[in-house]
Amino acid sequence: MRIKLFYNKTAQQNAAYYFDKAKEDEKKIEKIENVIKELSKKLESLSNERNLASKIEVNKIESKEWYSRFLYFITSSNKICVIGRNADQNELLVKHYFNNRDLFIHADIHGAPVAILKDGVDDSYESKLEAAQFEASYSNAFEQGLAAVDVYALKREQISKSSEDGYLPKGSFLMHGEREWFRSVELALFFYNDNNKLNIIPYLKRQHLNINIKGVLVKPGSMLKEHAAKKIADYIQLKDIDIIYRRLPKGSYSLELL
Repeated sequence: MRIKLFYNKTAQQNAAYYFDKAKEDEKKIEKIENVIKELSKKLESLSNERNLASKIEVNKIESKEWYSRFLYFITSSNKICVIGRNADQNELLVKHYFNNRDLFIHADIHGAPVAILKDGVDDSYESKLEAAQFEASYSNAFEQGLAAVDVYALKREQISKSSEDGYLPKGSFLMHGEREWFRSVELALFFYNDNNKLNIIPYLKRQHLNINIKGVLVKPGSMLKEHAAKKIADYIQLKDIDIIYRRLPKGSYSLELL
């Protein structure tokens, strides 16, 4: 280690110079250490905030039930019935959420969506019929203005994606075996305000449980969609007309205020 000495200074003056310089350097080091400590605290605080935000986001995701992305309702026997909104959702339902104890519900009309009744194999006839009406009401039968349509149910082992000609298109499935039929199922939904949230159930559920709630019975008719959505929103006192518009089946409508 080399130390520069000033020849125009005495030994004591040289020593004093380096002593003062060392004190200055020590203060600089102390300042740097303080800055590092402050930065470390800020980084730790940011990390904690990010972790908290991440946990909140995860909790939000986990708090949403898996079926909330689909059209769904809870039957009178407390079973979940879900319907795919499009071919992608139909595929997703069958691939990930269709189990051995569930029923595959389908309207007997081209282009009908897939409905899955969870734990439906041993469910009551009334509950199955509610699921059949929900499926029928969101099928192409509504858009065609039909009053009723046949609906059938199949078990998990009766549904597959492969055929003799190869793999079926997205949203299509091969069905085989004996079907459980529900003949001439009326197309009818009941819209009502459930604690400032829109709830939609098959009209049969309202009848089975004798539910006396203010709401709107929706059937195929001649009213335009935007007019129907506004009338429903006004009657059930729900501000979000858009969600009503999006949840209405395709077609035109007949409304009965109950």
